[in-house]
Amino acid sequence: MLRKLGVAAALLAGCWLLGAAEYTLSVERVGKNEPCRTGERVEFVARARVGGQPVSEGVVTFKLTNDGRDLLGCRTAPLADGEARVDFTALAPGFLWCNAEWKPDEGETKTALAAAAFSPDEIRPGQPEPADFDAFWAAGKAQAAAVELDPELSPAPELSTDTLEVYRISFANIEDTRLYGFLSIPKGQDGPFPAVLVIPGASPAANQPGGHLIEGVITLFLNVHSYEPAPIGQSSDAVQKTSYGTDAYQYINAGDKEHNFFRRAWLGMDRAVDFLLQHPQFDGRNLGVCGWSQGGGSTLALAGLNHHFTYAVANQPALCDHGAYRQGRTPGWPFFADQFNADLAVMEAVGYIDAASFAKRIQCPTVVLVGWVDGACHPGSVMAAYNNIPGEKRLVHEPEASHHWAEAYNQAIQDMLESFRHNR
Repeated sequence: MLRKLGVAAALLAGCWLLGAAEYTLSVERVGKNEPCRTGERVEFVARARVGGQPVSEGVVTFKLTNDGRDLLGCRTAPLADGEARVDFTALAPGFLWCNAEWKPDEGETKTALAAAAFSPDEIRPGQPEPADFDAFWAAGKAQAAAVELDPELSPAPELSTDTLEVYRISFANIEDTRLYGFLSIPKGQDGPFPAVLVIPGASPAANQPGGHLIEGVITLFLNVHSYEPAPIGQSSDAVQKTSYGTDAYQYINAGDKEHNFFRRAWLGMDRAVDFLLQHPQFDGRNLGVCGWSQGGGSTLALAGLNHHFTYAVANQPALCDHGAYRQGRTPGWPFFADQFNADLAVMEAVGYIDAASFAKRIQCPTVVLVGWVDGACHPGSVMAAYNNIPGEKRLVHEPEASHHWAEAYNQAIQDMLESFRHNR
């Protein structure tokens, strides 16, 4: 008997060394994951597993929300052969988020998220744009035009390759600031070339080019920040806090429409487009703009602000539909309504930097990518902007995508470059 207990103890010890059984939960919409119309019924199935095997008992809680905001329903369903199901019908346009929760007998609660899109083409911004929107930005463009560009270039051999010559670059900007970035020129190829303005996502480290320099075109990589990028491979966190006095640069002067952080950045980028237009190796015809997240919202803003662009690609754009909370939906990053408790003065001011309003003024072909379970640039806010674009446009739905740089974004950029090749 003692010997048997010893063997059992050894087996248990072996199991402990290998790690406890893994508990997993997943959830997905049943059937085709395509947009449907309001009033249609959708079904979700959650699957619970322990060590890869279906769980025979237990309960899954389903929380159904409007794009992660207003709670539309909360239901429970028993597990049977590892599955629990719930169905729901949405009566208004939006993205129904189904958040499944399961508490196994041991371990922490597991969660999973899936979504269904209901008439997303009918989503509109939650608040009207300012009546003087165009006049406000026309005055800003005139202010920026009065500033001499004063481009400063220096070689960046650490970034240059056999096919790209890369430079650090900066431009003078309003409010006695400068705008910083990188310029890359094709090397070993005969020009002239198309040009693309690239705007990265948020964070201090995003002011370095990484994989943003595009082969075969003149690339101007510009960030929203007014400080010089740190050396490649080093963080800019400390530089950002020293420059701004805060980690949350996105809220600087949020309630002041004349000095809002993004007004300065976008006017500087718009002015820097003149540098590309006048570059001796620019082909004079093909000018693109692209970006992801913060860069995606900036892309919509720049394409609406400057009609020299001939193509735009916005991947999961931020800064869209700040008034979405008025319709029970979640605004896009940086969530001004939540940060400032929907303060009326702030909400009025940020109405001038809503990418959904700029989208109404875009005149070039535009591709927008939307992640259905994107918790940063919520899909309803993205659709409010996309639906405002009046001309040629294409939407890329990513039903299972959270907030990330997807391969579909790379493909959209390649499609842009292909259109340039046909237009040379």
